[in-house]
Amino acid sequence: VTTKNVTEQPPLLFDLTGLQKEANKKLNLSAEETLTIAQSLYEKKFITYPRTGSKYIHEDLWTEIPHLIRALQEKEDCKQAVSQIKWGHFN
Repeated sequence: VTTKNVTEQPPLLFDLTGLQKEANKKLNLSAEETLTIAQSLYEKKFITYPRTGSKYIHEDLWTEIPHLIRALQEKEDCKQAVSQIKWGHFN
C-alpha cells in the first residue's frame, strides 16, 4: 500500500444547472424540485441566489468571506471543517 498526500483545488461553485444535474444524479430530484428547494434555502439566507449563471464569487464579495468563515466557527457542526481552513488568499 502506498500513501501519497496531494493538494487539490476546491470545485467551482454550482450554477443552477449544475446544481440541478448533481441533485438529479445523487438524489434523483427533478430540476423543478431542486429549484424549489434552492429557492427556499435562499429565502432563509442559507445559500446565495440560486438562479445565477455565475460559478465565481465577484471581487466585491471577497472582503466578506473571512467574516462569513468566522461566523461558521460559532456553529458546532462546522467547527472541525473551519479549523482546517488555511487563512490567507482564498480562491
